[in-house]
Amino acid sequence: MAHINEVRTKALEELELLFKDAKAITVTDYRGLTVERISDLRNQLRESGTKFKVVKNTLSRIALKNAGVDEEFIKLFVGPVAVAVDYEDITAGVKTLSKFIEDKKNKSLEIKGGYIEGRVCGAEEVEALSKLPGKDELRATLLSLLQTPARNFVSLCSAPSRNLLGVLSNYAEKKSE
Repeated sequence: MAHINEVRTKALEELELLFKDAKAITVTDYRGLTVERISDLRNQLRESGTKFKVVKNTLSRIALKNAGVDEEFIKLFVGPVAVAVDYEDITAGVKTLSKFIEDKKNKSLEIKGGYIEGRVCGAEEVEALSKLPGKDELRATLLSLLQTPARNFVSLCSAPSRNLLGVLSNYAEKKSE
């Protein structure tokens, strides 16, 4: 009996560590997926920096309560549940899950909801989040926007010399005729 309690305590500590610093937790129902498909999903999520774990509901509820997570989110832990946990980019895991679900072989995976930066989200909100640009895409867009004024300024400063060169070139062509 003492051995079982040690195993549960260790599993609870692992779950608390998993949920502790998470920026986004997505709850999924994985019924109908084969072990091979779950492994494939886990590999895809790992590439995007997301942890994916099949969890025990009772231990997860305790770990989430200890982490101070909203009770509404804890209610999602019913039936066979797996969680995708993101620590950096909150859209990375959701995008990968959505892409995986869109594949015709994986219709049995279902997003039940999420907990994103301290806010409980329904399945529809999580789906909407998957369509937003990721952190890297936003950085690239911002960088492009920041570079545009400098590019325009350089172009504006070089315009008089470029125009003068064009006028002189045209004048030289007329003289040579």
